[in-house]
Amino acid sequence: MQEKNFPIIPKPLLDELNERYPERSAESEWTDRDIWIKSGERRVVRFLNEMYKRQNENILESPLGQVSRDGGQSINL
Repeated sequence: MQEKNFPIIPKPLLDELNERYPERSAESEWTDRDIWIKSGERRVVRFLNEMYKRQNENILESPLGQVSRDGGQSINL
């Protein structure tokens, strides 16, 4: 997976997606189709959670002087 080219994921967006599409068990009244749809929605949110985590780990590990998350140069102190 080419994480370097993946767009930066804003934390407020990720928080909103986690709230709208929480991890949950299927309800007995859900149809098979409902289960597949909800499973797919959550799978995307899980993927974005993982990418956000990796992006933030990479920021902490990168040396000073690298390009910052907003595309500008970071400041060397």
